[in-house]
Amino acid sequence: MTHTHYREGSIESLKKDFVFVITGAKGYNKKGCAPRLREMTKLATQYLPVNMGCMEYGNLSRGIPAKSIIENIKDSDLIQVVFDNKEDAIKALKSLKEADLGISVVISGLHEEVKDIVKQAGVADYPHTANITIGFMGKKSLAASDDIRQVTTMCGHHMISGKIVEHLVEMVKSGRVTPLEAAVQVSKQCTCGAFNTRRAEKLFEELAQK
Repeated sequence: MTHTHYREGSIESLKKDFVFVITGAKGYNKKGCAPRLREMTKLATQYLPVNMGCMEYGNLSRGIPAKSIIENIKDSDLIQVVFDNKEDAIKALKSLKEADLGISVVISGLHEEVKDIVKQAGVADYPHTANITIGFMGKKSLAASDDIRQVTTMCGHHMISGKIVEHLVEMVKSGRVTPLEAAVQVSKQCTCGAFNTRRAEKLFEELAQK
C-alpha cells in the first residue's frame, strides 16, 4: 500500500512520523485473517501509538477506543497504526515479528530511518521492498502551499482540505484554539487513522508563529 507514502515536510519533522499498515493479502491469506489482524493490532497498540484505526470503523482521533476498533476488525480491513518516535516503532515491529502471524506489515517513513527500524527489530538487515515517492506534477499552483501540505499529506486519501488547515492556523494565532485542538480537529477527517496528531500539533504551533 502506498497511500501513507506521500507525507511532506522537513527531515527533522518526518523523523517523528512512522505509519504501520497491517493487512491480509488478497488471494493469499485475506480470507479468515481477521483474528490475526486483531492480535497484531493489539500487540502494536501496546506501544502507545498517537493514532490508529481503519477506514471502515474509525480511529482514535474520533474518540473511538482502541479496544472497540480492534474488536470490530474484519478480514477486509486495512489497519493503520501511527508512532511519533522511532523507539516505539522498533518495539512494536519486534513484537509483531516475534508473534509471527504471517500478515503483511508496511512501514512508511524516511528511508534510512525505516531501514534502521527493520534492522533493530531483528526483521532483516535491509527491507526486501521499498516504494519511494517522487512528489507530484501538474498545476501545482492549484495545490495548497508547501507549509500547509505538511499537514494535509498526513491523510493519504487527501480528505483534509488545505483551506481548513489555513483557517485553523489563523485560529491558533488568535488564541481561539490550541495547536493540539487544531490537530485533533483535522485528524478526525482522516477516517483511516493514518494522521499523526502529535506531529500536527507541532506543525500548527510552527505555522502560527510564521
